[in-house]
Amino acid sequence: MKSMANGPARQEVIERMVEIARHDAPWVWSFFPKDYALQHAWVYNRKPHSIANNGLKYQRIDPVLREKMQRQWNRPVLWPVALLALVLAISILPAIAAYRRRERQAAKA
Repeated sequence: MKSMANGPARQEVIERMVEIARHDAPWVWSFFPKDYALQHAWVYNRKPHSIANNGLKYQRIDPVLREKMQRQWNRPVLWPVALLALVLAISILPAIAAYRRRERQAAKA
């Protein structure tokens, strides 16, 4: 086919080659990759694609909305700290009681 002149015989060879390729790998011709990205509501100008990886310089951030949403989502959870303090206090009580008991005992001769 490479050395043939343009004409019907060459076109027939090309069509036969294309048909062989379609038969051997049918999924290749209908493969369309997609890119997905998750983003926060305060990020703008973000469109995922697989061609370039330099899109960071075009992104825009709304700092007021970002701060508001962070305050809403990141409320401190204080009950684990209180529970830890309670467990520590309960575990120290026997040691304090033993120390006081030893201090109140009469000296042994």
